[in-house]
Amino acid sequence: MKSCKKGIIAGCFDIIHPGHIHTLNAAKALGDVLVVAIATDKTAQKMKKRSPLHNQELRCELVSCLSMVD
Repeated sequence: MKSCKKGIIAGCFDIIHPGHIHTLNAAKALGDVLVVAIATDKTAQKMKKRSPLHNQELRCELVSCLSMVD
């Protein structure tokens, strides 16, 4: 049975920008499966020192549409 290398990356991902795309592509290149953890609204507010522009459900939906994310 072939082993599967899994990677995980976490962040706010409030506004997807080229840096996100570069980082996600680089993370995907390191394994077979890329899992992305999306910060909760409360955590995003702590990280950014402001309320996120999009709620966690919408941020999750946006990130899940990216081709490199499994």
